[in-house]
Amino acid sequence: MAMKTDIYKYKNYVKYLKTYIENKSKIEKSLKLKIAEHVGCHPSYLSQVLSGKVNFNLEQGIKLNKFLAHSKDESKYFLWLIELARAGTPELKKFFKEQISELQNSRLDLKNRLNNIETISHEHQYKYYSSWVYSAIYVAISIPEINEASQLAKNFNLPIDLVHDAISYLKNIGLIVELSGKLQVTKKTLHLSRDNEFIQRHHINWRSKSLQSVEVNLKDDLHYSSVLAIHSKDFIKLKEHYINCIAESKKIIAPSKEEKVYAFTLDLFKL
Repeated sequence: MAMKTDIYKYKNYVKYLKTYIENKSKIEKSLKLKIAEHVGCHPSYLSQVLSGKVNFNLEQGIKLNKFLAHSKDESKYFLWLIELARAGTPELKKFFKEQISELQNSRLDLKNRLNNIETISHEHQYKYYSSWVYSAIYVAISIPEINEASQLAKNFNLPIDLVHDAISYLKNIGLIVELSGKLQVTKKTLHLSRDNEFIQRHHINWRSKSLQSVEVNLKDDLHYSSVLAIHSKDFIKLKEHYINCIAESKKIIAPSKEEKVYAFTLDLFKL
C-alpha cells in the first residue's frame, strides 16, 4: 500500500502532485493519463503543469480534489496552493500565503485533529480537572475486572468514600451509567483545548503522577527526557510529528481491549 501524501507539508501544489504521482504510480498504472482524463485536459498539458510552465485553474482544482479524495480541509488547502501559484502580485501572494499558514497552524492545534469531542459544563469541568482521580476512575470503569468501587479503591490506593463520590459525580455529568448493576462508560469523549482555563491543572495533575512513577521506577514504565538544540523550523516539524503520533495512537487505543490503566504524557517546549 502506498503511503498517503501529506498535503500540509507542501506550499507548492506542483511539488505535492509530483510526490503523489511518484508514490501512487508504484501501485497504479497510467496514473498521469487518468488524472488528465479526470481533469479534462490533454496529457501534454498535465506535463506542462508538472514542469511548472502553466497552472491548473480552480475548476480543474475542484476536479482534482475529488480525484485525490481530499477531505474538506485538504480541498480548501489545495485550492489555496493553486491560487498562490497563480497570484500575479506580491500583495496577492502574501494574502494566499497567510491563508495557507493559518490552515497549517490549525493542524498544530490538537483539538482539530481529534474527533467525537464533547464538552461538559464549566462547573463540571472545574471539579473534573481538579484532581487526577476523576479521569483515572472514568477510564478504569471501562475495565470489567475493576469497575466496582472497592476494586477501584484498591487499584488506585484511594479511600472508598472518595471513590463513591467520584462515581456519583461521573454519573451526574453523564460520563458513566449503571446498567444491570454494572458501571459502564458512555460514548462521550473529553478534550481540553490549549486555551481552556483548566488545561494547566490537567497537565499538572498528570505530570505529578508521572514524577511519582519515576520515583517508583517500575521496569515496564517508560520515561524519557532530553534537551535539544535545533532550528525553529525543525521544532515545528517535531511538533507536527508528535501530533500525528497522538492522532495515530487513537487507532491503536480505540479497538484495544481494556485491561489496565496507563497514563500518557508528552512535552515539547522552548526553554
